[in-house]
Amino acid sequence: MYKSVILAAGLGTRMMPLTKDYPKPLLPDTNNSLLLKQITFLRKYNLDISVTIGYQKKLMIEALNFYGVSGYIYLKNKGNAFWINDYKFKNYRGPLVVITSDNLMKIDIKLLINEYYEKGEKSIIVSVDKNNALGDKIKYDAKNHITNMKYQNSSGCIASGLQLLNIQDLKNLKLEFSDFHDVWDCLIEQEKLIVSDHRPEQWISVDTEKDLKKLEKSTF
Repeated sequence: MYKSVILAAGLGTRMMPLTKDYPKPLLPDTNNSLLLKQITFLRKYNLDISVTIGYQKKLMIEALNFYGVSGYIYLKNKGNAFWINDYKFKNYRGPLVVITSDNLMKIDIKLLINEYYEKGEKSIIVSVDKNNALGDKIKYDAKNHITNMKYQNSSGCIASGLQLLNIQDLKNLKLEFSDFHDVWDCLIEQEKLIVSDHRPEQWISVDTEKDLKKLEKSTF
């Protein structure tokens, strides 16, 4: 069984005041939340699911119990990639599917897993072409090796919020990670981070209350 991680530990400050006392991944409500949509998406591919949590820990654990997900990693005041240091994945040798809770998409993960092995088990970033979308902009060469991945880049395709990591490549560095930019920079330096040939059929990033209303009118 391949493993996956949903990143759901953030504060959701751009969703204020909705997130003042309620975690963003559980919006708009527990029965129809962003987190549940991602869990449902990953379950179609029979993935083992873990969820990172931080803000409003009690509410998040109650929701995970309701969703039937027992695996979670608590990140109190830690960076979004701190969980990579956890013992949980130290012996895992397959592609680790990582997705944010607030980037919903339609894509065949089986194609991405096949691509992971075909490309020499390099970590993969799935990108989207979206004008004016918020996110890290990706620059890459003719062989799809990512050369630069920064929020500040003036051009480039946008990281979709979905990636497949070779966790052993990161473990072999014997470093402690906190932020995903540190993770990506290390993989880029080793030429072990590529952009996928595959792109989502449909994609939406839910950053604001306006985005949440758009989601309600979508087919997700």
